[in-house]
Amino acid sequence: MRRDLGPRSDFEAGFGFVRNDAELAPIYNDPQNERILSVNLSLPILDWGQRKALTKRASSQRELAEEVARRTELNLGTELVQLLEQWQTVQEELRLATEIKDLANERFAISKESYELGAIPLSQLSLAQQIRDQNTRAYAQTLRAYWFTYAQLARLTLWDFINDKPLG
Repeated sequence: MRRDLGPRSDFEAGFGFVRNDAELAPIYNDPQNERILSVNLSLPILDWGQRKALTKRASSQRELAEEVARRTELNLGTELVQLLEQWQTVQEELRLATEIKDLANERFAISKESYELGAIPLSQLSLAQQIRDQNTRAYAQTLRAYWFTYAQLARLTLWDFINDKPLG
């Protein structure tokens, strides 16, 4: 940009043959050499505020980029804090879902043995099986949320928490 607004010089040279005649044949028989050298010098006296406008625009763009970077950094910090809180919550939910799933499996095993001994009706065994299946699905959903949160945390921090080393 500086070059466009400051002094500029151009050099141009040319070489060729020239001849002028009313008929075509003598032009090609006896051409004359022609050499041209031109030098142009442009010196702007007034730029109508172009340089000042370009400087102001560049300054505004730099300030905008700095503000975007600052906001991005703040957003990442906020997102990281929220993700860490979510990570702790999901860890606790997974611990509870594991305990509930294990208890439901144990209840189903006891109900199955009781049914085989004739101590409970089939409806209670079916109910125990439904509860076991519901808790297994809930555990699977909690486990999915756990790994999804882990992946987001690893992506944001670029850290592998399982192997305790940087990603990549």
